[in-house]
Amino acid sequence: MASVGPTFVLCVYLKFQNEQDRNEFIAAWKPLAEWVKANEAGTLGYEAMVADTDPLKVMVFERYTSKEYFNEVHRTSQPYLAFKEQQAAWRADHSVEVSGQSYFETNVGHMTRPESQA
Repeated sequence: MASVGPTFVLCVYLKFQNEQDRNEFIAAWKPLAEWVKANEAGTLGYEAMVADTDPLKVMVFERYTSKEYFNEVHRTSQPYLAFKEQQAAWRADHSVEVSGQSYFETNVGHMTRPESQA
């Protein structure tokens, strides 16, 4: 699918009760992240990050060629839907605070450097 709109970014913030829960989430998310990297060319970035000041906070940073790609390709993929279902069951037994915010890039600044400038 061709990109329709501006680059779309989603930041999901998670706050876990303990490091074991955080590690379980990251372990469950890893196969999805690997699948996305191998199969979704329109997903420009997909990374889970642990806060340097609080090891119980995780941010999942997602970057897509467009919001349409996010909605029509990523959110409808079987691996994503399976992860979402697994997480709903997991969260029934684990307390996790979840919030998020989506953004459109302005193209003021940069997200990557050309390899010749790295």
